[in-house]
Amino acid sequence: MSHFPCIQKISKIRLKRPILKGVCRMSVAETAIRFNEIERAVQKMCNAMGCELLKTALENWDAELRASRDRTEYRHKGKRKTVIKTTLGEVEYERALYETRTADGIKSYVYLLDEAMGKGGSGFMSGLLSEQIVQASCEGSYRSAARSVSEMTGQRISHTATSSWVHRRVW
Repeated sequence: MSHFPCIQKISKIRLKRPILKGVCRMSVAETAIRFNEIERAVQKMCNAMGCELLKTALENWDAELRASRDRTEYRHKGKRKTVIKTTLGEVEYERALYETRTADGIKSYVYLLDEAMGKGGSGFMSGLLSEQIVQASCEGSYRSAARSVSEMTGQRISHTATSSWVHRRVW
């Protein structure tokens, strides 16, 4: 947990737009808002807060890696934005790009945060989200799995992407 001290500071995170506007102030006489709508609004708010926490945690982790790197081996080349799909939603964050040399002396570029996370290539999905996709696919068709995971996580996931992801993970 040393990489994630921001999780203890939940109260300091400010959302860009209020999601539960007016829900907490409704009176008992209001019958137009049903429990499911309240639950959905609370889930949406919690997911948005979770995404902000993940963004802060990832950027703090990247800052720690930047400060502790071997400066003679990794030359900082600025920051780049990326997105990771999670069960909470898409998390957009910045991470540092480094120039380095391979054993052959060839110049290459790496993201230390990606290496620390075990991330490879582009189009990254969290392990938890991929587990949900594989599990849902085992219980039905790729189309129903995509629909189910999309509804639960708020992610737009097609049945084709679900099939492709399952085949990469399982085979």
